[in-house]
Amino acid sequence: MMVWGRSYDYKQFKETKQLTELQARETIENTIVELFTIYYNVAELIENKDAVAQTLAISKDRLIRAQYQFDYGQANKLASLNAEVDINNDSISLMNTLQELNNAKRDLNFVLGNTIPYDFTIDTEVAFDNLYDRSELLAKTRNNNIYILQVDKNININALEIKSETSAYLQQLVYPGVMDGIKTITMQLLLLRTPLIQDFLLD
Repeated sequence: MMVWGRSYDYKQFKETKQLTELQARETIENTIVELFTIYYNVAELIENKDAVAQTLAISKDRLIRAQYQFDYGQANKLASLNAEVDINNDSISLMNTLQELNNAKRDLNFVLGNTIPYDFTIDTEVAFDNLYDRSELLAKTRNNNIYILQVDKNININALEIKSETSAYLQQLVYPGVMDGIKTITMQLLLLRTPLIQDFLLD
């Protein structure tokens, strides 16, 4: 009985060690996901910045044309005022986008653990070369899901803990000196007939 208990304790320690490794893996995977998220966020903001800058340039050009039209009597002052409003709005949008871009770059530097200056740029072209089969990808996702793996480990640890406690309980029942030899053998035989003990011994 004592050997069984120690065996279950050893198995439980091994499962706990593997659970700790899974928790470390979870931290690494979360960091990688965060890195990818911030990287693509920076790429998106770079594209947005360029788009807003082009919109601002168009608004400025429209203001110049509206002023020419007003000077030559082809349009009223309202067109120029509308163009000025659009320029102000586009300028504010550009400043906000630049601020978001700087914040995203700072976050990217933080995750990478380096001190790259704010004016660095990244490649915004993304190419997906590998197209996986949906069912195969789903199966790999289930088999490698870090949260499912941790739940399975916790289930194994709890099962081993129950068996270890059961072993300690049986050890108390048949401990040498508690009863004479005949009673001990009789108690062991009776215990072996119970489903719980049979399941315990078959493990």
